[in-house]
Amino acid sequence: MHTRHHWLLWPGLLAAGPLVIVLLYLVGAEHWRGEEKRINEAFAVGILALTVTLLVLRSAWQRSLLHLLLGGFAAAALLREIHYDWTDRGVYVLLLLLIGLAWGWRERLAPAARSGSFLPWFKGALAAYLLSVLVSRRVFRDLLPNEPLMHVPIEEVMENLAHSLLLVSALVGSWHRQAGVTAPPLR
Repeated sequence: MHTRHHWLLWPGLLAAGPLVIVLLYLVGAEHWRGEEKRINEAFAVGILALTVTLLVLRSAWQRSLLHLLLGGFAAAALLREIHYDWTDRGVYVLLLLLIGLAWGWRERLAPAARSGSFLPWFKGALAAYLLSVLVSRRVFRDLLPNEPLMHVPIEEVMENLAHSLLLVSALVGSWHRQAGVTAPPLR
């Protein structure tokens, strides 16, 4: 799909989260047991491990700073899914560092972020992550029917949707090597 037509992807990618919530209500996810949560968490670890691997390989192959930063973001999400004691605070420190680097290198990252079909998929992932955080913070407590029973299924599936969209954003676009691209010096 040519870059100028990527706007066609946006409505579907941004609506994916709400559509998943509707689907969970339709399949009756309020009857989930702990087994479904464990399956979803195992799936999340697997998909994030694959995403980190692909992003790091792509970063090394293409000499892409953008994919390296995304690999760091995916690694932070992976550490959060693994649930070690130190990862709760460590993840936030890593995310702040990555955001600082992205802000400092924004001019160098912008051309890579705008090229190819990466951006719609990445923004869809960000929207799903945001929705997942809102669900985990119980923002929709008074809006969703049967929310106490639906909270965990919606949160787990929404996280996996976000992880999956991040994986797609790691895969899309050209894999051609970029000549003469190096990481900027740390200041």
